[in-house]
Amino acid sequence: MSIAGVVALTDARGNYQLTLEPRVADGAKLEIAVTPRCWTEPETRQVAVAPDPEPGGWRCDPVRLPNVIDLVVNVRIVTAVAAALASGGFGRLQLVATDARKEVDLQPAGLAEVPLADGDAVMRVKYVPAVRIGAAAVQSREWARTQWLQQHWIMPLTRDDVTSIEVRLSSDQMLRGIVLDHEGRCIPRARVEVIEPSPLTATGESPTLLVASDDGEFVYLGAPGTVVQVTASHVGATAGRQSVRVGEICYLTVDLSKHARIRVTSGGAIVDRFECGKHPSLFGRHEDPDLTPRATGTCWLPETNTEERLFLTWPESGRVYEQQLALEKSEPDRVIEIDAGRLSKLATHEVRIEADVGDLGRWRFTLTLVDPLSALPKGSRQKGFFSTRVPHRLLGVPTGRYQVRLEGQNGDELAKSTIDVSGDTVVSLRNLMGR
Repeated sequence: MSIAGVVALTDARGNYQLTLEPRVADGAKLEIAVTPRCWTEPETRQVAVAPDPEPGGWRCDPVRLPNVIDLVVNVRIVTAVAAALASGGFGRLQLVATDARKEVDLQPAGLAEVPLADGDAVMRVKYVPAVRIGAAAVQSREWARTQWLQQHWIMPLTRDDVTSIEVRLSSDQMLRGIVLDHEGRCIPRARVEVIEPSPLTATGESPTLLVASDDGEFVYLGAPGTVVQVTASHVGATAGRQSVRVGEICYLTVDLSKHARIRVTSGGAIVDRFECGKHPSLFGRHEDPDLTPRATGTCWLPETNTEERLFLTWPESGRVYEQQLALEKSEPDRVIEIDAGRLSKLATHEVRIEADVGDLGRWRFTLTLVDPLSALPKGSRQKGFFSTRVPHRLLGVPTGRYQVRLEGQNGDELAKSTIDVSGDTVVSLRNLMGR
């Protein structure tokens, strides 16, 4: 306990005594800094004073503290592991503390995030006899994946001191791999699945889904020496499963010989960053598209039939455009040339929703294009765009007239109106609901 620089220790029953100058008046409020032995930092409390039955003394209100302690997690990451995680698109490490006695209890008692480097994190957690620390590497992109480490650290807790626990990541916990096509070139952002044996699941397997980096590399963190099954896929083609031990390096080959490629240029220059697939990257999305680097201006295409169309998304003059491509049925190992500079550029805008009416609970905002219908990309959801996230924004909205509908948690209609979108537009829920 401390007041105005005067420090005192509590006795076994939690009582303390301070001598203050000048004397305080009856009913005065004092600010006390409290630091239990199991805390790293103090907390302040306001207490009122009143005359003590003993002559010349004063008594303060009791100070009630929560049943929590500070847990210091010492993170130690080998340089090679940190570099491999960074190259795999991972930007930070997430730490979660749970009650070690409740193996099925997944609700964290504490949560902290640290960079991929040596350092300490302090979590103030509810006191339990023992705590389990789990760690997850988090990718820092729109298509982010969170990869849980297949290892936990358990430590008993005490109220008598600050508890420290070391979380160490070393090279023998890391499985590294590269995804290649049949010609030996890396495949950026291929999907990777790592299957580890697990007696706790009905299938006896625990799968982890990863996304390879722009250079086709991936990292999996597991228990040293564990044998896992690894496979990769890209545009519908899949590599055969490989059995690999954690701590080794593996190479996965996806046979794309039956797929066509697209080469995108603009005015003769290579477009070195774009997306091309069956699903839009801009139309109706909530986040700015994270376009894949394409040093050669090419990418593999999924197999399509004559009725399917592909979305091409590319940057030009500081903006991002998206256009559907009407391609013939793709032929194996064919290169389709596309000049993005000659494609029509559909004017699209951002619609931002201002949630300025207080807490509505869970809600859905819907835009449905009324006119002109020709502006709506074929193959998209005809009911329009949905938004339930913060910030509430919709990208790639074509110019036109839209019906706006606001629905509550149970699908009940809260408001409906019509708006014209000819540029970036802000929709106020307060105005929409007439409040």
